[in-house]
Amino acid sequence: MSIPKEKMERKEPKYGKGIYKRGKYFYIKYSAHGHQVMENTKSTKPYEAKIFRKKRLAEATLGNAPNLGVRKTRFSELVDDVKREYEWKDRKTKDTTLKIITNRLSEYFGNCRVIDITTDAVEKYMAKRRIDGVQNPTIKRELEILKHMFNLALHRTPPKVTCVPFMPHIADNPARRGFFEHEEYLGVRGNLPARLRGGTTLAFYTGMRPGEIFNLKRDRLDLMEGKINLQPLDTKNNEPRVVYLNPELLMFINLEIQTKPNSEFVFSNDDGTRIVDFRKSWKSACKKAGVQKYFYDFRRTAIRNMVRAGVPERVAMLISGHKTRSIFERYNIVNEADQKKAQEKVYEAVMAREKEILEKSSSKRVATEELTLKTN
Repeated sequence: MSIPKEKMERKEPKYGKGIYKRGKYFYIKYSAHGHQVMENTKSTKPYEAKIFRKKRLAEATLGNAPNLGVRKTRFSELVDDVKREYEWKDRKTKDTTLKIITNRLSEYFGNCRVIDITTDAVEKYMAKRRIDGVQNPTIKRELEILKHMFNLALHRTPPKVTCVPFMPHIADNPARRGFFEHEEYLGVRGNLPARLRGGTTLAFYTGMRPGEIFNLKRDRLDLMEGKINLQPLDTKNNEPRVVYLNPELLMFINLEIQTKPNSEFVFSNDDGTRIVDFRKSWKSACKKAGVQKYFYDFRRTAIRNMVRAGVPERVAMLISGHKTRSIFERYNIVNEADQKKAQEKVYEAVMAREKEILEKSSSKRVATEELTLKTN
């Protein structure tokens, strides 16, 4: 039995190719990213649906058609992507960042759809964190990670999000300006346990970061040359550098080696293990010394001492491990005593100049009087 030709041919949709009406809205059908897409135009007029479809076909031709699958993207997918990125790149902040994502962001946003994470949702998250007593720098760091997760998803092929939500700006707290005067440094060091005194002395003289000091292994030492050879994996900015040791530092390091011969770390606990957390000992020492200081204040102290001693700034930056001058200047603290000395030097220079002018003026007057007398 033959089928009539008119029945074999597919009928054109009533409103034009790829345009259908479902309820009161028109839908369009087109191909993008290798898949057939059915999209709601949110329009009740057929000619608007036709224009909308032409726009989508043009975008699909250029490869810019929106990936409607983003509506189904869950926050957990963004978490998995950023975890893989940190694993592949082996970033030094991996553990800290993943802890923030797991304990803070995932706990709040759960497995919600990413299209539901709007600026309003971010502001509610910020408000909750403030209620929890969290400081601005911590909240800012958490939002930076959240923004990075969205940017990572946006630049995937195909994208997993269509945009990055606006993150409200959080002002930084003023940069710390603490530093040690020499008697304060001696007071704190004298009240610290013996295991921490060597590392404290190294921080005072060189401005090395706490992580660089207490993760430092003995194979980085060159005691014949009296120096430390820091490798890229040892430093925050992945830049190798050399730190030379003075006699006092060599004394502390040799003492550590003699008393803890089996430890792989330069400065370690009494059993040879790595020093991880010494906040309790530090607070106790500061309290006994009558000061309120942070270990990181040694970094500012070392830079200030080097500049005061006449060490060229470029050399001081190499020792402390600063890559940019702007950050170096933040650590090069000028206190009130420095300002007072500067004013005293300016006053002395002005007085010396005035004295010189008066002497010249006086000598000219005397010469003029002598010339007048000779003429008469």
